Amino acid sequence: MSQHVLRRRVPLGTGLQANLASLQSNKPRGTIAIQTPSRELSILKNDGDSFIFDSFASDDAWELGNLLQARLRQDTRPALISISLTSGVVVFQATTGPNVLPDNETWVARKRRSVLRWGVSTWLLHCKYNGDEAAFAAKFGMSTEQAGAYAIHGGAIPIRVKGVEGVVAVVIVSGLAQQEDHGVIVDVVMENWEPHKPACIHRFIQWPRHRDDAEPEPFPDPDGLSQAVEVPRASLLAARRQQKEQEEVRQQLAKQELQRDRGVASAAEPETEPEPDPEPEQPGKYRVGYVTAHGTEDGLAEVLASLKPKLIHVFQENAAKARRQKRKFAESG
Repeated sequence: MSQHVLRRRVPLGTGLQANLASLQSNKPRGTIAIQTPSRELSILKNDGDSFIFDSFASDDAWELGNLLQARLRQDTRPALISISLTSGVVVFQATTGPNVLPDNETWVARKRRSVLRWGVSTWLLHCKYNGDEAAFAAKFGMSTEQAGAYAIHGGAIPIRVKGVEGVVAVVIVSGLAQQEDHGVIVDVVMENWEPHKPACIHRFIQWPRHRDDAEPEPFPDPDGLSQAVEVPRASLLAARRQQKEQEEVRQQLAKQELQRDRGVASAAEPETEPEPDPEPEQPGKYRVGYVTAHGTEDGLAEVLASLKPKLIHVFQENAAKARRQKRKFAESG
């Protein structure tokens, strides 16, 4: 099962527009190109066996169904598309052309039962048992009649939603070769859904001042929402010096303009001696850097000036708490 959470990259209605365009097109039908899925179980489990969406409602099912129908209308072979929830409610079902038979309905029902019982695609089941339905039935102690209620032919894929336990819906195609039934679903999903990337958030990193080459120690980020980027100490100092120089220039210009307004001859202002670099901190002290997920330093000095006091206070409290806990542990030992 792919661990990527997918989000729809196209607006609602894109599938319907594509479906109408394919319906009105005068282009002759042919055999569409569909990527053949892998037969390796390890590859299937990591990519293409099932999909995890950030959400899946009736609108998403309608969009996916229309996108599939628009794609399969270009093929001369008729197919049946069905998307249903685990409750049994069919939220989308359509044919792609004439000559779809009642037998396709039977295949759809058998494939759906397989996905809901084992939670994997029917193509994975087919590859796992090499299409041997007798071995499949024996594995689960089913009689021939019982096994007939299920299908291990490709074309049904489970849909999951992040944060929701179990399968939420099943999308099924019946009418093509079984590897194409599976492959067309994968192709359409991968073309119109994309990995969900949470909005970039800013994070703070801390590391010992007396060791410029030390590795940053990022705060816990179990969901991987951001990426720690180390900011060299020299960059921080250069940003501070640049800010001070710009402020001095602004002050000099303001004074000169004030003198001109008063009719006083402007006099050269004495140059201000640059402030020395901050003295190195004692070992164990921490400095705070502000970075973004893209590693830029825009507005770095302003952010540091406004947030540094509060953050240092928090860090000092945490450090003091850690020392107390360490001392208490040593005393108890």
